[in-house]
Amino acid sequence: RWGYRVVGVLEQGACLPEQLDALRPDQIIFATPSRHREALEQVALSRSFEGDIYVVPQLYEMHLGEVNFALLGDIPLIRLSRASHPNWKHGFKSWVERGFAALVLLVGALPAGLIALAILVTSGSPVIYRQTRVGRDFEPFTLFKFRTMVRDAEQAGAVLAADDDPRVTGVGRWLRRSRLDELPQLYNVLRGDMSFVGPRPERPEFVEDFMCTHPLYRERFRVRPGITGLAQVSASYATSPGAKLRFDLMYLYHESLSLDLRIVLQTLKVILTGRGAR
Repeated sequence: RWGYRVVGVLEQGACLPEQLDALRPDQIIFATPSRHREALEQVALSRSFEGDIYVVPQLYEMHLGEVNFALLGDIPLIRLSRASHPNWKHGFKSWVERGFAALVLLVGALPAGLIALAILVTSGSPVIYRQTRVGRDFEPFTLFKFRTMVRDAEQAGAVLAADDDPRVTGVGRWLRRSRLDELPQLYNVLRGDMSFVGPRPERPEFVEDFMCTHPLYRERFRVRPGITGLAQVSASYATSPGAKLRFDLMYLYHESLSLDLRIVLQTLKVILTGRGAR
């Protein structure tokens, strides 16, 4: 009578990801608020669920700001996560970004040439560093960026960057601080490998380990990776993957045009002033 068709009622202890993949519901309602936090992590492990998540609120949830609620008869429900954007919106965003990337590449040709010359003079070739990264749906692609480290910096194998990394050159340190080392990734946006804003693409060598340590890490691969992101304007190169994951999930679950614009503006501030980049 309320317009719902119940496809399943799960008791505590049920394997939630498997049930979601089998039942394919449009919505989930947690009737036991005290259990929803751990259950949310289980929901994220489902490969097929992209619907709305609601919880019957307790007094604590009533005090949250900007509450987005609905009604089930006379029972209030708080929306914890909204459904993902339809495919046509992602497609439209992709074409707009490709057009803008082409324009910026034309306008930024001279600064990019000067940066390339500075790298060539101070540390030799190659100027552009190519690296395999993992993109949307775990598809590998080649990422392009200005080289910021000494040549043969990883002869002993892949190593995560650290603050004050001795492998980073003088020019490279300035490029990283200003984020200008990411400029060639506009070509990745033009090719459709990346977006302007999104989780940073990670290297295959680290992805498997991160997913074992942080099961929710697989969530990052539902969207195209970005040149910049919430983690990049909020954390440093050496911030742990677990800490960066929190920022990535915040972005994924609250993705919007206004949030993208805020991140882009914060990135421009870093590029123009050097402030905020650590």
